[in-house]
Amino acid sequence: MLRVPRTCAAFGALLMAIGCGSADRAEVSGKVTRADGSPLVGARVIARADATGKSANGLTDSDGSYVLSMIEPGDGVPAGEYKASIIEYRGSGDNMRPASISSKYANPDESGLAFAVSGGEEKVFDVVVDPL
Repeated sequence: MLRVPRTCAAFGALLMAIGCGSADRAEVSGKVTRADGSPLVGARVIARADATGKSANGLTDSDGSYVLSMIEPGDGVPAGEYKASIIEYRGSGDNMRPASISSKYANPDESGLAFAVSGGEEKVFDVVVDPL
């Protein structure tokens, strides 16, 4: 007969309660495009909950799509109210391109971007950014 120490059993129960797809988290994804419909590629989308200080981020791909994560891809976003910002990738060093979107998107208090999510929700948060 296999005997499992109580501490191992308690730890196992804790891991099961935490779970891989915790019910207190939401999946937030979307697409960032310019007013002309072209995707904003390589931009960082950052969401922060003022009430908890928790944040999540995602990177837009070749069609402007992103998924927000806290630490690991697909780990979701805790339930709450979020303000969002978008940081445009413009290159580096001598190869910096000029900005193509309004600077207001870099500041979550000025961006006008906000959403709320409940645990277990699948939220689509699409954004059309203003030009300069």
